[in-house]
Amino acid sequence: MKKQLHIVFEENLIMNSLHKILIGLFTVAVLSTNLLAKEKSAEELCNIEVKKELINKLKVQEYCSEAGKHYEEKEEFGSASWYYLLGGKLNYNIKSLKKKIKENDTVIYANIAHSLILKNNIKEAKELYRKFLNNAEIYWADEATQDDYKLLYKLYPNQKKNLDIGLNFWNKIYKPLNVEIFNKLFDMKMIIPSKGYFSIKIRNYNPLKIKRMHLFLNPPMDIPNDNDNGFEIAKKIFNTGSFLLTKEGFRAPARKNYYYTNIMPGEEFSVSYKKFIHTKTKEKFSKNRYQLDTIYIGLEIEYKGDTYERFEIYKF
Repeated sequence: MKKQLHIVFEENLIMNSLHKILIGLFTVAVLSTNLLAKEKSAEELCNIEVKKELINKLKVQEYCSEAGKHYEEKEEFGSASWYYLLGGKLNYNIKSLKKKIKENDTVIYANIAHSLILKNNIKEAKELYRKFLNNAEIYWADEATQDDYKLLYKLYPNQKKNLDIGLNFWNKIYKPLNVEIFNKLFDMKMIIPSKGYFSIKIRNYNPLKIKRMHLFLNPPMDIPNDNDNGFEIAKKIFNTGSFLLTKEGFRAPARKNYYYTNIMPGEEFSVSYKKFIHTKTKEKFSKNRYQLDTIYIGLEIEYKGDTYERFEIYKF
């Protein structure tokens, strides 16, 4: 009998120890999870939650609203209105952040419009969508709005009717860029300075970002033809030999040795003629040795999966 009691005592002791270990492991896991959560910002946690297959509304409201508050304190009202929208602070967006809109703002117009759509204020939402479209760059406005609606359908499934109205209205007022419109918008102007200066100035006058561009001085004029696209021509000019603008002479980053990238709408730059180096001889262009008679400029923009190219030849 004593032996049996001893065995029972040992078994209870082991079970109690295992129980304590399991509680300890659970506590460590909870603490680790909480610590991990604390290490991430509210913005990061919000973005993680809204991407999940199954939405935890309480977490989304908590994290996204906190992220909105953070941006509002920094007076970054465009970002604040976005996170308040995700966090369900629709009335706060409409009543408070709407007052922060400035005439030339972009995304805050869209975010407040989304909030108005979800609150069934369709008329006012349409006005803000129009202002957003007028201010935003055409090459990203539609893509951003379509992405917004995909997320809003996910976060607000009970508001499908209003969201359908908002998205249909946006699709109606947004006019996709076609080749004809593109050619009218695409106006890359080059200004040649007056006598005595040794540089040219390039300015992007169109509302689209130029993805790639290349500049050549005095290219061989027998190369360009209607059967080649702009960048095939550039390759031929490069291989045949011409003065090409070097990396050092161009502010934007170079991806390859014959073209340059990323010129934003309204952006301009000046470059000295001596920054052009011959692709064969590696000689710098010199006004004393050569007379500038031709400049070749090739441009490329990628828009909604389509590539638009244009090249111009300037003679003097």
